[in-house]
Amino acid sequence: MFGRIWFTVKVLHVLMDEFDYEPNKVQQGTLTEICKLAREQSLHEYDAAVLFMLVQLKAMHGTNSASGSSDPMTVAFVRQHLLSIERLRVREKLSGAMEQHGLPGAIQKLRMAFMPAAA
Repeated sequence: MFGRIWFTVKVLHVLMDEFDYEPNKVQQGTLTEICKLAREQSLHEYDAAVLFMLVQLKAMHGTNSASGSSDPMTVAFVRQHLLSIERLRVREKLSGAMEQHGLPGAIQKLRMAFMPAAA
C-alpha cells in the first residue's frame, strides 16, 4: 500500500519538477492506472511520468481533428512537453553510460547541466 502511494508521490514530483505540470483531479484516475502499470513492469518514476505525459499530449493533440489540434496554445504545450520527454531520455542514456564507465562525479555535473534555469 505505502509503496504504491510513495511511487505515485515520486511520479508527481517528476511531473512537477521536470514538466512543470501538476495533474488535476480529473486526471488522477489516469495517473493511478499508469503508476500501477509502471510498478507491475518494474519501471521507475521517470518512465511513469513520461507515460502519463504522453497520454495527456495525445488527449490534447488528437481531439480536434484527424491531424491534431491547430490551437496555438495546444501546439505549444505539446511541443514543450515533447522536448521535456526528449531531454529526460537523453539525460537517462548519458547517465547510464557514465555509471557503466565509473564516472559518478560526471553524473552530478550532467544533472546540473540539464536542470531547468530558475526563473
